[in-house]
Amino acid sequence: MKESQPSPNDASQHKFSELRASAYHTSAESDAELHERYITLTSKLIERIVGKDSEPFDTVIFLDKSARPLSWMLRQLWPHIASERLNPDTGETEVVPMPDVKFANIDRLQWREDPTIAFDGDNNRRVATEADIESLRSIFTIDKQHNLDDRRILVVDEQSETGDTLTTAVDLFSQAFPTSTVDGAAWIRHGTVYDPTTRKRVTEVKEIPVWYPRKNDQTGLYHQEGRGIFDPVPTRNRNTPERYLEGSWKFTGTAPWIRKADAELSDDEQAEIRRLQEGITQSEDTQTKNALQRRIETIQTYYDPRSLALRNDIGHMVLNLMQGRLFPMMYTDRQELFGKQKNEYLRANATIRGRRKRQR
Repeated sequence: MKESQPSPNDASQHKFSELRASAYHTSAESDAELHERYITLTSKLIERIVGKDSEPFDTVIFLDKSARPLSWMLRQLWPHIASERLNPDTGETEVVPMPDVKFANIDRLQWREDPTIAFDGDNNRRVATEADIESLRSIFTIDKQHNLDDRRILVVDEQSETGDTLTTAVDLFSQAFPTSTVDGAAWIRHGTVYDPTTRKRVTEVKEIPVWYPRKNDQTGLYHQEGRGIFDPVPTRNRNTPERYLEGSWKFTGTAPWIRKADAELSDDEQAEIRRLQEGITQSEDTQTKNALQRRIETIQTYYDPRSLALRNDIGHMVLNLMQGRLFPMMYTDRQELFGKQKNEYLRANATIRGRRKRQR
């Protein structure tokens, strides 16, 4: 009897490469436990956005580089777990619309007078100049209908240790868009413990997102791969909208691809580029020349395969949730979750999680 092939929509056959419990920065004992934790955290974030305890936010700013994967989770999970509301026009129940999602690169170290010392109130903080504020503002000002004035903005980071990054980002956006309400949220917020040596409470880091960069053992530098964004580069080195000011580049990440240096190209790649360049020189057809130039640019480009793998993992994680293989705690006002009444769903999940604990 011929063995049946798994359906492409069957996430149970997927081998996770990035969302793994074996990562050094999580205490989850299984991939499923890790995925449930991440879905629950995202559920909490969604409820913060839709205004469960306050007015809803209409714009969410994810901080590059590390919070971008969280935006992928938000987009994938929103239709399935966001709260519902009654549409006054149609009289039908619908999922609360997803807010505008945007990105900004804000590195806390750039805003410390001494990068080695965390903020202490307003001490050790480098004051943003007028040029800084205008540069940030220029990125999000397209026209009167498409800017961040008069918005409710939530700035989201993937984790908060000292709070430096969120404090800085909220402050910068508040100055750039003074008619807007700006608040911050951390997906993972670390607790504190008492340090008898310093007699102060210090941050206790128990988990870090699995896509968070690890140091390269040889160079001592952090890997950029896996988050769908690379370090920002000056605007003069890439095409940017005319509205961007000269200093805007430091607030924008670089797309998930970078131009390889000549030294990083293999002998075969360099030979292929020379052959294509000869073809461009010899050809008189504009379309042929453009096609050959695109092939050259493809060879010269390094894409981020780990970020592609992470996005694929997130998609399969959501499929596992939809197909009843994951049992996360949900924070939502929906009356029904995945074909079950909310109370029934929560009771079933609590039973399954309890059974897991007893089996350990």
